[in-house]
Amino acid sequence: NQPQTVAGFQHGTVTAGLIGAAGNNGTDGVGVAWKVKIMPLKVLNEEGVGDPRPVIMAIDYAIAKGAGIINLSFTGLKLPDEILYRAIGRAHEAGIVIVAAAGNDADNFTGGDLDFNPRYPACYDGPNGEPWWVIGVAALGKDNRKAVFSDYGFKCVDISAPGVEMP
Repeated sequence: NQPQTVAGFQHGTVTAGLIGAAGNNGTDGVGVAWKVKIMPLKVLNEEGVGDPRPVIMAIDYAIAKGAGIINLSFTGLKLPDEILYRAIGRAHEAGIVIVAAAGNDADNFTGGDLDFNPRYPACYDGPNGEPWWVIGVAALGKDNRKAVFSDYGFKCVDISAPGVEMP
């Protein structure tokens, strides 16, 4: 995995806040689901770097605790990892929706087109090519167009969401 910036390291926390920030509490901002239950599971180190083992443990923990959605707010695996793939398969079989960041490589020389340079976990499909094992999410800019940094592609990106200057 590639080291991430502090902003990249906080991506999961920001995403959780955008989803579940309670409203009508005298603070600025509100999430889209005020009464959601969030199970924060840290899988990256202090530099925002990690390997699949803690992710697999977190996925299995989320399955055991009855999670409905797993958000994998990281990217970076350039090759599929069989053990991580199997953990995602277990979550899928348990009926859990899995969402993953598409990545932010489009503004550098490594690419950004996931059809030619897939990144995982966003690019995992089922064993027979079934889509929707992982919902890949790209970032939109303030103009509702793909953010300049956001990865893209038909095979791995399933939906886009605001990703620039989020509160």
